[in-house]
Amino acid sequence: MRNSIIKTVLIFVILNALVFSQNHIHINGRDYIRDNNQWFIKDMESDNLFRLNELSMTVKLKEEAPRQALEALNMAHNITITRENELGFIDLKMTEGSVFHQKLNEYLNSGLFVYVEMNSYGKILDGDAIPNDPLFGDHIIGITAAAGLI
Repeated sequence: MRNSIIKTVLIFVILNALVFSQNHIHINGRDYIRDNNQWFIKDMESDNLFRLNELSMTVKLKEEAPRQALEALNMAHNITITRENELGFIDLKMTEGSVFHQKLNEYLNSGLFVYVEMNSYGKILDGDAIPNDPLFGDHIIGITAAAGLI
């Protein structure tokens, strides 16, 4: 009797771990959580969840990385550039059916980038806009510093 209880508890623990691992991914210091068939990215400071845009990521090439390497990587993964800014951030669009965490890991492991991050959707609450980027504050500091304002 005792062995069957232990086996039942062990099976329950293993099944819960499998379900949790399919619904929670930790990549590059960020937590991605799946809830009701949608992925969310967890804000590092507030624990708020932002709905993930599973087909959009932003990258920034290392200074020494050639632009051709980005183009080759994009071509190999059928990814297109949607926009760029003067600070070097490049928005990329994945094709329908792409598995975001596989593409994210491939770009992170390429060694070409100083920055690789999935994009998320923001919310408007009480008339105040919340940016769709959980690291928005880091960008503002960088932009302000680049402009010589700090």
